[in-house]
Amino acid sequence: MVTSPPMPASFDIIGDIHGCDAELVALMERLGHPADPALPHPEGRRLVFVGDLVDRGPATPAVVMRVKRLVEAGRALCVAGNHDIRLAEALRGEAVEPGHGLEASLEQLAGESAGVREDVATFLERLPGHLLLDDGRLVVAHAGLEERHHGSDSLPSRETAIHGAYTGDFDDRAMPVRDDWASRYAGQAAVVQGHTPVAEVEWFHNTICIDTGCVFGGQLTALRWPELALVSVPASGAWGRSARGPLPPRRQAVRPVARPAAPLPTAADSIATLRRSAAIEVARLACGSTENLPSRDPWVIHLPPTMSSCDPSHHGDGLEHPLGAFAHYAAEGLRQVVCEEKHTGLRAVVVVCRDPAAAARRFGVEDGSAGAVHSRAGHRHLPRDVEADLVEAVQAAAAATGLWDSLDTDWLCLDGELVGLADTSAGRSTPVRLVFFHLLAAEGRTFFGREHAWHLDTLAKLAAVAAPIEVTRAHLVDLTRPTDVAAAIAWWHALTAAGAEGIVVKPIVPATAGLRGPVQPALKVRGEEWLRRVYGNDYRAPASLGALRDRSLATKRGRALGQFALGIESLERFVAAAPRAHVEACLAAHQAWVPMPGRGG
Repeated sequence: MVTSPPMPASFDIIGDIHGCDAELVALMERLGHPADPALPHPEGRRLVFVGDLVDRGPATPAVVMRVKRLVEAGRALCVAGNHDIRLAEALRGEAVEPGHGLEASLEQLAGESAGVREDVATFLERLPGHLLLDDGRLVVAHAGLEERHHGSDSLPSRETAIHGAYTGDFDDRAMPVRDDWASRYAGQAAVVQGHTPVAEVEWFHNTICIDTGCVFGGQLTALRWPELALVSVPASGAWGRSARGPLPPRRQAVRPVARPAAPLPTAADSIATLRRSAAIEVARLACGSTENLPSRDPWVIHLPPTMSSCDPSHHGDGLEHPLGAFAHYAAEGLRQVVCEEKHTGLRAVVVVCRDPAAAARRFGVEDGSAGAVHSRAGHRHLPRDVEADLVEAVQAAAAATGLWDSLDTDWLCLDGELVGLADTSAGRSTPVRLVFFHLLAAEGRTFFGREHAWHLDTLAKLAAVAAPIEVTRAHLVDLTRPTDVAAAIAWWHALTAAGAEGIVVKPIVPATAGLRGPVQPALKVRGEEWLRRVYGNDYRAPASLGALRDRSLATKRGRALGQFALGIESLERFVAAAPRAHVEACLAAHQAWVPMPGRGG
């Protein structure tokens, strides 16, 4: 935050430029500002820029360097826009969300010297979040700013001023809905912003947006303060298309009636609902009988569910995108999710006891072993020596970290991925690793009601002391924070560009209910290369892509939720020391799951 000197208090505030240098020069001329930074305005007026100097347009380097020289000469002030910060991060080598004109800026800057690129990055990253001007009567912030943040240098204030906020809802294109903060504004200071192109510049609740879409073929607009006069120049061309389109005038906009958010069921309520559902499935799919069921490996006490794809993306020519998963959970009333790296390997459920005596007492295994590693179908594929080494590693890590004592248990059930299996066809092998993401159960209780952060933190302690153990990388995402959403999308792009399969998006708590009942435990979001492996090289052809986008996911999601319920129930029965046949009934129903007639999944 920067406070201006008391005099002068006359400003010409210019909206989003987005690399349109010719229009900036023309507007400055109309406003009477000399192009030479060393020459003052004849009336002592100062320029103020609302941010988003870069991206999409034809001359990002020229715009940034022009504004930089004006600021350094004391002729201008400038706040940071979200595009400015993203470009600075990209120039520093950080992972950022691609698109939205970033590539155009990077291409233009590639033709400049390393010194110019350094100057651009340094200037942009040091811009203030907002300006408090004219003795507090005027606030300039790229995305607008509520009164409680005026004059604050805090990180939340800066983030809000630069990036704005989302409501947590998504529109019919799976685009985040921006929070209409101005509809609640009642402050005395006038707030001038850009960020969202408008079809008409208008005052509303003492706020005004002066982004008139110059880069999209509209106009570059300035607000003269304190006269409140508007001055514009037309764009000389169009260098992009707004994904959202300009906001209509306020008098034409349909404003939804604000309603309090419906309270969502607790995790305990969700688990109870899932267990009731599982009991119905057991009765239906296992015919209600716990007799004459085939005896399976005594270490198998839980089977994980299948996983559905995210809602199809309609962004460009893609099929899957994190926004599709975010929109799905947001429609259920969720406002927080977790994104986890999707590993390429075999799903592995690991059951480990403190010692062979516990294995004999709790699992009836008396061969001296202390655990097992099995697949999502309950099969043990690893050579016994490799399996024994992994079990021993988990066993020792639980002892070294005090997990046996802190959980008051002599056995654990964990869920993860088995990575690095021997590649016999190539005549080579890599060390086998267990990448965990869930701690499912221990003596007397399951952990489906604990937040993923607890699971990951607990598992990270095991990974810190045992080389074969890792914990999946993850990002917690608040769907109301643009920075969280953008960071998750950037991470997904970085992972898939490096050859990874993609990410898995989950609710914050594994067993979560939304507005319509229990929600999907996970949705996968894969990258282009992995989708090509699944659907074929021509899956992005218009006809193929259209068919994939229109396909029904109801059956797959019905199976995922049904199997998730049965997986919970099998573990709940085991930790309650129910007869083994009752656990077997859940496992049999899990593997026999088919859609119930008339049920849409």
